[in-house]
Amino acid sequence: MDVTIKELKVERARRALKRVITRYGLEWSDISMSVWRERDDKERERARSEAWEAVKGMWKGKDIDPLAYQREIRGELDRLLPASPVPATSYQLPARRGFTLVELLVVIAIIGLISTIGVVALNAARAKARDAKRISDVSAVAKALELYNTTRNEYPAGVGVDMGGGCLSEELGMQVSCTAIATDVVIVNTIPLSPNYVGDTADHYLYNAYQQESIVGTPTDCVSNITQDCHSFGIDFVLETGVSGITSGAHCWTSTGIAAGAGCP
Repeated sequence: MDVTIKELKVERARRALKRVITRYGLEWSDISMSVWRERDDKERERARSEAWEAVKGMWKGKDIDPLAYQREIRGELDRLLPASPVPATSYQLPARRGFTLVELLVVIAIIGLISTIGVVALNAARAKARDAKRISDVSAVAKALELYNTTRNEYPAGVGVDMGGGCLSEELGMQVSCTAIATDVVIVNTIPLSPNYVGDTADHYLYNAYQQESIVGTPTDCVSNITQDCHSFGIDFVLETGVSGITSGAHCWTSTGIAAGAGCP
């Protein structure tokens, strides 16, 4: 009796699958159903898998919708030949899978690392750009001081003068404003501010005049062009990271270039 029932089920499945395959314009073959014959209950899953592979091979190279085809075939198998679940690799459509928490955390960590590297590189580039501006500013002021020296045969007096935003003229020298004397010849109308002038009190251009021609050692400050002769100068400035071969830290720009040491005496 059990054999009769099994054979009946097989025959019903064979007819149902034949209708589906014929509807899709495929060629039916009894061989494709032979894998279901003479199987005991212990081999149901293997039989269903082999049957599915045999039927699935029929639509290869055909101009049909494989998803719709698979759904119909799978429905007939499940309805007519009940069996224990068959592995997805045999005939089931692949299940959709999302990201796990670990995968998401790894992606977030990688994005954070890349962002950190990008920010660090950007900040370093900005610091070098600010250092380049400081070198350009101080160099331009030093050239203007040499023009002053060519006319007056000395440098303007001053000790610890914050040059940023000030001016340089032949009559007044280094001043906050050059409008006091109408006939004064202005050499530099507005001396540039350092890049971090507002937020960092240490990032200022400070002018110092000296009575000696060399600032090596401990030169004497020159505070007045009337009573003293100012034969040299130094401009204090600070670099953040260094640029053009000049290291970071405090430096002193003199009439002979950048002096060795940490800032002007």
